[in-house]
Amino acid sequence: SPPAPPPRSPGAAGGEAMAQHSKEQLMQQAQLALDRSEPELAAKFFRRALEAHPTDTDLMDALAHAELQAGNAEVGEQLLQRSTALAPDANPVKWLYLGQLKEGMDAMLCFRKGIELLQPVRASLPAGSPDEVALRRELCRAFCAVADLFLTDLCYEDDAERSCQAAVEQALALSPDSLDAMRVQASLLVSQQRRAEAVGPLQRLAAELNALLTAVGDLTLREELVESGRTPAVVAMERLDALGEEFSVESTKLMVECSSEDPSLASSALDALSRLLAMDEDNVELWYLSGVAALCAVPPEAEVAEQHLVQARDMLRRLRRLAAEQGEEFPYEEQERLVEEHLGMLPQAREQAAQAQAVAAHAAAAGHGAEDEDDDDDDDD
Repeated sequence: SPPAPPPRSPGAAGGEAMAQHSKEQLMQQAQLALDRSEPELAAKFFRRALEAHPTDTDLMDALAHAELQAGNAEVGEQLLQRSTALAPDANPVKWLYLGQLKEGMDAMLCFRKGIELLQPVRASLPAGSPDEVALRRELCRAFCAVADLFLTDLCYEDDAERSCQAAVEQALALSPDSLDAMRVQASLLVSQQRRAEAVGPLQRLAAELNALLTAVGDLTLREELVESGRTPAVVAMERLDALGEEFSVESTKLMVECSSEDPSLASSALDALSRLLAMDEDNVELWYLSGVAALCAVPPEAEVAEQHLVQARDMLRRLRRLAAEQGEEFPYEEQERLVEEHLGMLPQAREQAAQAQAVAAHAAAAGHGAEDEDDDDDDDD
C-alpha cells in the first residue's frame, strides 16, 4: 500500500491537538516522516514532544538527528551538547555524532568518549547478532574518524603516527571489509611514503567503489530511490551516504596519488569520477580530479584530460567573475593555479600518447608479419 500522506501543517486548533498527543504518538509521527525522507517535518514532531518533556535526552538526540538530516548542523550540535551534559552515559552514539560536528581535539575527545561507552555494550551482545554487527560498524567508523584526525587536524600531536596506526588497526579488526577502513589505511601508508603498500587496499577500494557507483547509476533524486523500494541502487546509495560526502572524492585522490605505483588506479579513479560527475556535474573539484586522473593514465588520455581541465578552468573563472561582481575575495586561487599547472602538462601527455600509439601500431604490424611468414611456411609444406 502507498505511504500515508504527510500530516497537514497545524494551525491554531491543530497546534492544540498536537500538544495533547502523547510523547509516543509524536515520536511515531516523526518516525513516519523520517521514513518518507522528510526530516524537517520529523523535527517539528520531535520538537513538540521535547517542549512537553524538556529534559528527555532521548528526544533531544532524536531531534538532533532530524535537524542534522535537514541540514541544520548548528541546531543539531546545540541539542547534542545539551544531551551529553544532562546524560553523558546515555545513548553513547550521540558522542560520535557530536564528534563529526567538532574539530581537532574537541572532536577527538567526543569520539573517544563514544568508543569508551560503546565497547562494553558491544561485548555484552551475542557475536554476529544484528545489534552487535551494527555496533561494530559504528565503532569502525569512529576509529576511522580518529585516524582521519591524526592525519589532518592533529597530525602534529605527539605520537600522532602511532595513534593513527592504532586506530586504523582497530578499524580493520572490527570490519576488515570496511571501505572507510581501507581508505584510512591507504591514507596512512601514503603519508608514510609507503605508496607501494597502499596499492593493495586501494585496488580493493576502487573495485568496491565503482561497483557501488555502477549500482546507483543515474538515480540521483532521493524521492526516486525511496519510491523504488530497497533495490540494489537504493542499498548502494545508502552505503555511500553512510560513508559520507567526502569519501568518494578522497578515495579517488588516493588512487591518483598512487597511480605511479599501479597505473590501473588512474583508470579506476577516472571511472569513478565519471560516474560521480553524472550525479554532480557542477562540482569543480570532480572535473579537476578527472582531468588529473586522465593525465596519470598509461598512456595518458590527453583529450579527456584537456576537456575536463578546461571545464574546471572555465567554472573557476566564472566563480572569479561572480566574486568580483559581488565585491568578495576569490577563495580559489590555489585551485586555479593547480588547474593551469596541469593544463601545462598536456603537450607532454599528447607526445606520450602518440608514442604509445606508434609502439602499439609497430607491434601490431610485426605481429601481422609473423603471421604471414607462418602462412608461407604452411604453404611450402
